[in-house]
Amino acid sequence: MKRIILGFMLLALSGCGGSGGTTAGVPDGTPLGALNSSAAKSTPLAAGDTDCPTGGILVQTGIDKNGNGTLDASEVTSSQKVCNGATGATGNTGTTGTAGATGATGAQGATGLTGAAGSTGATGPTGATGATGDTGAQGVAGLNGTPGATGPIGATGAQGVTGLTGATGATGLTGDTGATGAQGAVGLDGATGATGLAGATGPAGATGATGATGATGPAGSASSLEMTKTIHCASELRDSWNQYFGYMSYDVAIFSSGFVLASATAGSNVLEVSNAGFYIPAQTGWATAPVSIAFNYFNFSNRGNWVMSLDRTTNIVTAKYNDPGLTPPYLIWTLTPDKCVVTTY
Repeated sequence: MKRIILGFMLLALSGCGGSGGTTAGVPDGTPLGALNSSAAKSTPLAAGDTDCPTGGILVQTGIDKNGNGTLDASEVTSSQKVCNGATGATGNTGTTGTAGATGATGAQGATGLTGAAGSTGATGPTGATGATGDTGAQGVAGLNGTPGATGPIGATGAQGVTGLTGATGATGLTGDTGATGAQGAVGLDGATGATGLAGATGPAGATGATGATGATGPAGSASSLEMTKTIHCASELRDSWNQYFGYMSYDVAIFSSGFVLASATAGSNVLEVSNAGFYIPAQTGWATAPVSIAFNYFNFSNRGNWVMSLDRTTNIVTAKYNDPGLTPPYLIWTLTPDKCVVTTY
C-alpha cells in the first residue's frame, strides 16, 4: 500500500502532454507531446496547525513548467488543506430482544386402575412364562390377604390394560395341592401406585425479535491515509466534424478511508491547463469526482470550461466542454475503459 505522500502525487497527471497530431489514445499513461505536464505534491501538517488542530496534509497542484518532474514553489497554482477529524464517539449498543414465552407443560398420562387383590387359592399348575414387561416405579406393597378356600377356576376374562409392573411381593408358604376350586372373589383395591412419568416437554417458545442496531458513530480521524487504487485515463479528442480538438487526461487516487483525490488536464497544440479536487464520502459529487477547468478554445471574450468525471464502477470518463460560442453551447466525449489504466495496491 502506498502512502499519499509517496504514491498519488507522482501518479496524478504524470501522462498529460499532447502536441495536437494524430497520436492514438494513451491508456498506458505515455505523454502525448512535449507540452508542460501538470503536477502535484503533498506536505504533512503537524497537530496544532492554525487551520488543522489535529494535523492533516497540504495538497498543492500546478504546471511543471521547467519539466524537472517536481512541482517547484514558483509553479504552485492551487493549495488545499485536508484536516484530520476528531475520533468519533462509539455508537450505542442495540437493545436486547425480549425472551420467548415458555412452552406449556404436556398433559400427565392417566394412571391405570389397580385391580382388587383376590383370595389366595391353592397353588395351581405353573403356566408358561410370559414376556417380561418394562419395569415400572415400585409401588407400595399391599397387605397379604387371608388365604381362602380354593375354588374352581373361572372363565378367563378379557385382558385389561397392562399397568406398570409392581415390585415382587414376598413369597408365601406353599400349601397343599388341592382340587381346583372356584375363583375367589375379587380382592380390595390396593394402594395407589407411584405417579406416572411426566409428559413430554412442550415445544420451545418462539425466539424474541432482535433488538434494533445501535446508531453508527461518526467516522474517526484518518490520520494514516493509504491509497488502495489509482486510475489514469487519457485520449485525444475530435469534435462532431471529426476535426482534431485537443487532448485530455483524468487521474484519480482512492484511499482506504474512502477519500478521493482527482485531477484533470485539458490542452491543445498551443495551451494546456489543469485543476484538482479532493472529495470525502459524504460530499456531493464524491461518486464521480468531477473536476472543472477554466479553458476557452474559441471566442476569448466569453467563458469556456471543461468538466471531467469518472464512473469508478465502469471506468467510463465523461469529458464535457461548455462554450457559449458553440451551437449547441457544449461538446461531450465519452472515453471507454480501454483509455484507462487501473492500478490496485
